[in-house]
Amino acid sequence: MVLFLIVGCTLSSANEIKDIELKQSDILIKKLSLEKKISIKLFDQDYFFLAVSKSSIGNIYALDKYSSQILMFNEDGRLIKRVGGSGRGPGELLIEHNANLIACRGSIIVYDWSLPRLQIYDENLDLKDILNLEGIPYEVGCIEDEQIIILFSNRNLVQKMELNGNIEKSFSFDDSQPFDLDIFKRIISYEETLFVSYLFRPVLFRWENNAMVERVTLPIGERDSIITATKNLSLVDSSLHVFFYNLGSTKTKDKRKIGHVFSAISTKYKYSYYVPIYINDFKILTNSQLIALEDTLSRISIYDYKIQ
Repeated sequence: MVLFLIVGCTLSSANEIKDIELKQSDILIKKLSLEKKISIKLFDQDYFFLAVSKSSIGNIYALDKYSSQILMFNEDGRLIKRVGGSGRGPGELLIEHNANLIACRGSIIVYDWSLPRLQIYDENLDLKDILNLEGIPYEVGCIEDEQIIILFSNRNLVQKMELNGNIEKSFSFDDSQPFDLDIFKRIISYEETLFVSYLFRPVLFRWENNAMVERVTLPIGERDSIITATKNLSLVDSSLHVFFYNLGSTKTKDKRKIGHVFSAISTKYKYSYYVPIYINDFKILTNSQLIALEDTLSRISIYDYKIQ
């Protein structure tokens, strides 16, 4: 049984927010070059991977929606273990809407949008702990010193928590703040700075000391685009990658998906690069490697990359 001690605060709407609008003329396009190192495609059944990650020991982990299982592959792409299944018991997932997993400081953290808990595995996919939460975790981010940050779906609440369940900080947002959880997508932390992206808004928010301080509007190449989405955030060293795309754009397909790179220190825009249309989702792992989901989220690929 874990005893939570919460010290909370509610943010005031009086915070002054700096607005930064990136225009199309500001965009510096660099070339993304990819060299595929590993390609994983299983044919024993249908798969639909909601999330994929890679641990410090080189194992690859994928969360399959159809089976509600977590699959583990070795660094050569061979399937070596699968755990889980549909349900509410230990190690099971109830994927009615969505689910996610992240590799964090030697642990694999798994959660779904139906159960108020985090399931924590070691890198061999042995279940270590189950943390019962106050609400449904919408998004979990890995930060320093075996800590995580959690956004809850049923209220404007963010908690900074240790992996043993102890809450270090808890804060919430006024309704007056533009923080619509229905379209919230990703959260990522750099030192004491928190970045938040939205699914159907081309916007990136920067938070410091529990207050929103900057709002960056990403450029949309064609204003007749009917669907825009900020797919994910990746952080490598002090560079923040924002994967953004225009699904409804009349642009040629090879220019619909784009990565924008910012300094995580200052939010200064650095450059952008087009992402191949066959990549459904990806995460930047290091300065030279990324992991991607392809073939309508049924194939996992590891690439060496260069941006020039």
